[in-house]
Amino acid sequence: MFMGIENIHSMRDSIRKLFDLIKNEIRGNERPNWLSCLESTRWLEHVRSILVSCSVCVTKLVEGTSLVIHCSDGWDRTAQIAALVKLCADPFYRTIKGFQVLVEQEWCAFGHQFRARSGHTDTQAAYWEDDSTSPVFIQFVDAVWQLMRQFPCSFEFSERYLIALLDEVYSKRSGTFLHDCEEARMGSKTVIRCTSAWTLLEAHPQAVDFRNPFFMVPLSGEGSKEKSPTVLQCKWHTSSLAIWSSFYLRSLESNDSRDAWAKELQVTQRELQDQLSTAHQQLQSQVEQNSDLQSELEQLRRERAQLTRLLEGEVYSDTLNGLLVHEEDEDEDGVLLSVTPVGESRTTLETSCSDTGSTTPGANEVKVYSTTGVGCFLGGSMSQDFEILQSYFDPTRRETRSMDPTSSSNGCNDLFTRRITVEEVVR
Repeated sequence: MFMGIENIHSMRDSIRKLFDLIKNEIRGNERPNWLSCLESTRWLEHVRSILVSCSVCVTKLVEGTSLVIHCSDGWDRTAQIAALVKLCADPFYRTIKGFQVLVEQEWCAFGHQFRARSGHTDTQAAYWEDDSTSPVFIQFVDAVWQLMRQFPCSFEFSERYLIALLDEVYSKRSGTFLHDCEEARMGSKTVIRCTSAWTLLEAHPQAVDFRNPFFMVPLSGEGSKEKSPTVLQCKWHTSSLAIWSSFYLRSLESNDSRDAWAKELQVTQRELQDQLSTAHQQLQSQVEQNSDLQSELEQLRRERAQLTRLLEGEVYSDTLNGLLVHEEDEDEDGVLLSVTPVGESRTTLETSCSDTGSTTPGANEVKVYSTTGVGCFLGGSMSQDFEILQSYFDPTRRETRSMDPTSSSNGCNDLFTRRITVEEVVR
């Protein structure tokens, strides 16, 4: 598909006419037919032809068509269209980092002749007289600015960033745009000997103004697509285009007032960002403080639970082995203790400890909980002092003893005369 973009010589003639028009404007020779003179330069017409080609390629790409872009040499119009298509199709290239990658890839690595097109050769010919000069890269950046006008929330960088980038191309301060191809840059070791343009832009005195205050990261959803779409479908009609006054007319004093609102907005944005950063730090501090308070609260809850257990008569707790000893009752004869096996069902057995051998519930009652075939003696009434040894609950120190419900009172008394008087493991 032939796009009809004119060659580098037509572009050079067009930019020269635009230069003469602007020069007269700066010198005070204002023309009443400014718009007609601007149209006669055909500069916006050439920018439009690039945007038309970009729009066609993006549409085909969205439809799933593979594209091969190529001009007569492959490093001028090819670089323009390929870079613009990527810029419209992928939001990454609309970020500051992504735009740097785009320029390095499509312009530097693929051999755009920055040295020749910028008029930095060793010839003595003027820029307008040198056949190798042409504002190809300026035209590309101008097209990017036209897209920024149509989609003000889709680009992370501002027009000031684009202006500073063009200044680096023609100032010859960096090694990024010194040569015509990658081979020449490697041969002269510009990467080692020279500072890159991106490093200079980061250290630029106005670098704080290089970010677009309206930038919005493309997200899924209908509302976000309207403000910052993922794929940009540019408008290429002549009525949608404008002269880039911030770049071409920046020497005019009247041009500064046009950007006053943008400067004020950027100052306000920086103030809001500082306030947001301060609020975020305060929030982090509160989160850390709340975490400490939460830990203290958990500790207090554990202490309260321990005090509650003591008030309820808990004597001993062994959560590892699932035993919990409570003081259930106290009378003139002694204290009744019970052991609760945590998570286990329990059965109660009645054992007679009277001299007559009769079974009388509630007399000298012995309660036994049965867990997995092993009965744990819980408590009993007695007429003498006793103590609970916590070491008894160590499984390695437990004793096994058979208890016969028909045993004599002496047998039961023997149970309470040992030092371990209340706890006993029986079959």
